[in-house]
Amino acid sequence: EIDPQLRRQFQKAFDLTLQTNPSIVPASPQILASLQNALLQQTAEKSQKEQTLRKKLSSLRSEREEMESRLRKEMGAAAVRKAELTKELERIAREKERVEESLIKQTEGM
Repeated sequence: EIDPQLRRQFQKAFDLTLQTNPSIVPASPQILASLQNALLQQTAEKSQKEQTLRKKLSSLRSEREEMESRLRKEMGAAAVRKAELTKELERIAREKERVEESLIKQTEGM
């Protein structure tokens, strides 16, 4: 079934083409009708394919946006975890330094 709006748009374009180019009008009304029907069918098929592709594109864009959003969240969580681990490492390094200084003082005092 061909969309009525597409049919109207096609009919306007077809009529305009024939009006502006009268030399391409076939002599037989049956040939003209057959040509018009064939062109309308092709136009409808192409329109359907375009709609399908637009839906797929929209879906892919949505998926990409969702993936990017998840990735940003994961990267944010990873950055927070890295900061936490860096602080912990710095705390351990300070503690190690303090223990080493304490041991040196104890050894010097012996």
